[in-house]
Amino acid sequence: MWWDMSIKVPSSESHPHLQSGSERRKQGPPFAGVRVLVVEDIAINQQVAREILQREGCVVTLVGEGQGALELVAQQPFDLVFMDLHMPGWDGMETTRQIRKIPGLEGLPVVAMTAHAFEHDRQQCLESGMNDHLTKPINFDTLRQVLHRWLPAWKPAQAPTVVPGEHETGDSLHVVPNLPGFDLSVGLSNVVGNRLLYRILLRKFFRITLDTSARLQQALAEKEYGQAKVLVHGLVGAGGNLGALSLTRAARDLEQELTGGAISTDEMLQQKWTTLQHCMEEVLTALNQWGGAGHGAQQVDLSQFMDQEKRALLYQLLEKLHAMAASKDVVEGMRWVEQLESQLAGCQLVTEAELLVEQFFGCDFVQAQQTITRIQNTLAANV
Repeated sequence: MWWDMSIKVPSSESHPHLQSGSERRKQGPPFAGVRVLVVEDIAINQQVAREILQREGCVVTLVGEGQGALELVAQQPFDLVFMDLHMPGWDGMETTRQIRKIPGLEGLPVVAMTAHAFEHDRQQCLESGMNDHLTKPINFDTLRQVLHRWLPAWKPAQAPTVVPGEHETGDSLHVVPNLPGFDLSVGLSNVVGNRLLYRILLRKFFRITLDTSARLQQALAEKEYGQAKVLVHGLVGAGGNLGALSLTRAARDLEQELTGGAISTDEMLQQKWTTLQHCMEEVLTALNQWGGAGHGAQQVDLSQFMDQEKRALLYQLLEKLHAMAASKDVVEGMRWVEQLESQLAGCQLVTEAELLVEQFFGCDFVQAQQTITRIQNTLAANV
């Protein structure tokens, strides 16, 4: 890695929580209690980073832009920051420069995250105050090495009893078949084997790819190459994390063509765009046919879908889910959501159940209560 010769190692003076190796606890996650800020604008990349870090015991805070990150580090303590280089507004380097101006944060480790490792980025990142580099898609072993490098003698706090993302139920609903355009072994490895999270992220990727395809076509037609590069960059990171390897390569090729503001030829640009279009079509078709995007199965009208017995069962499930959301019980909540999703398969309300999966998984209990109520009202209106 091209950063190794210039690493700025934190001292015990700048990080008083660092302890000697003999004082480490041997039980539990090795980095339980480490306060990590992830600065990343792509939701899929945020969730992948959070899943890996939480598996190591870290307490993770997510923020999507540089100014928000600056406000957070000024208000609360963090032990490590992972900083995306390419974001709207302030990029990662400008955000790091601003962080270094805050008294007391001169020694806060800031690790760059980027889908590229171009040599010309090296000096700029070092000059901005960054300490290290992590290439996306994030690899679990590499991220663990970064944690050990910057927190070499961390003394773990008491690990939380429940970490969002660790609740695997083993239900067949979470099995993802082989999908054209995806290397499932790569995608599952990147989310440390969490099939539920992978399934959730595939749904998000369907929506992102569908939206990006239309917006990218418009940006290229209008020669808005700066905007086109931003859109393609999002595909590179998200696609790489989920194992959409052909799409990621095609997106990276187009991004490089758009980099620097000098388009070689219209023919070359069109060729790379066409290749990316084919890859996006393959991914969208696969996800749509699988049904994991919420659009696969033909949906029927509610009045034709359920009898009185099934309707009573759904009301029971929804009351259970209300109780799980009120008590903030993620694990049991996920089990009941699975049953609800299975019962609603084939009707238009299945997309609401899929939304509940994301809300319980993300501990968004207020929104979950609202979704449950919305499902109940829809059922009541379709007697």
